[in-house]
Formats: sequence, C-alpha cells, structure tokens
Amino acid sequence: MGKVQCLVNLGRQDEAIKMIDDLITQYPEQTDLLLVQSNVYIAKKDPASAAAALEILRATGKANTNPPSCSAASPSISTSRT
Repeated sequence: MGKVQCLVNLGRQDEAIKMIDDLITQYPEQTDLLLVQSNVYIAKKDPASAAAALEILRATGKANTNPPSCSAASPSISTSRT
C-alpha cells in the first residue's frame, strides 16, 4: 500500500486507483483493498465511487460493522502533502 499512498500524496489519484483495481483483480479475497479504494476515491473527491466501493465491501459480508475504538489504528489514506 506504500506505493498507493505515495501516488495519492503526489496528487496522482488516477494512477493509485489503477493500482488498487489491479490489486483487487489479483487478490479478490483481500477485501481490505476495497476500503483503501474508497479512501482513494475520497481523496479524488469522488464520493459516488467511494460509496460504490464500500457497498461492494458491505455485500461481501466482511465489512467491519463494529468499528474499533478510537485508540486502534485503522487503514486510511492521507490527503495531506508534505
């Protein structure tokens, strides 16, 4: 996921989405990729596509409907540039 994060940080969300799409195709059992995909769409300011990715995740039955406490780490994509 490091490459995806770097692409997002560089403002290259389309490339990040392509990379995530390729990973989802290669590893469909890795449903956490759908969460990363939705975060990249959010960074791209495309909420409809982000919602679609989350709906696919929900449909798998593997969505975490009991989120961890605030102190637990969660996968996310930062949109800040440093």
